[in-house]
Amino acid sequence: MAIQLTPIKNINSSTRNWTAKVKVLEKWSPSQHSPVKLQKLILADAEGSRVQATIIEDDIEKLEDTLQFYNTYLISNAGVKYVSPKYRLNNFEWRWTINARTLIQIVDESLSHENLRNLDFVPFEQFEQHSGGQTTIDILAAVARVQPPKVLSKPGNPIAQEIILINQELKPIILTFWDDFITREGQLLQDTSPYPVLIGIRVRVNTYNGHSLSTRPGSSFVIDPDTMAAHTLKAWCTANKETVEQLCDEFLAKPILRIVPNPNDKDIICITDVPKTPEMVSKQVS
Repeated sequence: MAIQLTPIKNINSSTRNWTAKVKVLEKWSPSQHSPVKLQKLILADAEGSRVQATIIEDDIEKLEDTLQFYNTYLISNAGVKYVSPKYRLNNFEWRWTINARTLIQIVDESLSHENLRNLDFVPFEQFEQHSGGQTTIDILAAVARVQPPKVLSKPGNPIAQEIILINQELKPIILTFWDDFITREGQLLQDTSPYPVLIGIRVRVNTYNGHSLSTRPGSSFVIDPDTMAAHTLKAWCTANKETVEQLCDEFLAKPILRIVPNPNDKDIICITDVPKTPEMVSKQVS
């Protein structure tokens, strides 16, 4: 007899004996939220509804090989609790808590990453359109260099780590890791084969150093995803190793180029066409 599936939108703290078929859209690395260690996930069903889920403490290790990114599962009777708006990762008001006793069954029909929805990756040349404020973007890029972490001369002496990203656009860009991203993703990238491909979800575009990227608390990453786009990019980097290395050397050797990005042709005007400010007009009159 076929399993009766319950849509995510119909599951709340009063729902009993339910089973949902969901894909793992996002999976954070475990992090310490004093005094609790937890791991966050975003799950989605066929209707497009999404729910945030958490795995806590010892259950993180017990479920380490379960709920893999982009795979589909049948999940039954996880704990369901209301989550206040300020702690929500999406618009759904309920959060699932998954532990080692939760019934989880993988669905064979969608083990390939390619079967997931297409993330809307933003090209490097369009980063400027998304800078400022709390806007975030999703990216797909190859990691050309992993710089060592460094202590910044700022209050609190924060630690940052610069990752140099590149793709076929041939315009290297900096992604800065902060906080736990340094010890997790930063370390993983150092231990990965040359030119790992990185999917970055909800990263911020900054105007520092021209245009650069940085992590924020809600960012998440996938290293070397099993997708055609990722395989193609990695193969391109390997085949064009000399070009990639040269571009990175030039990028890092000329920091002035990282401060002011090249303007688009349409944004360049003649000096005589520059509008006069009130101060300039006042000086001419006097």
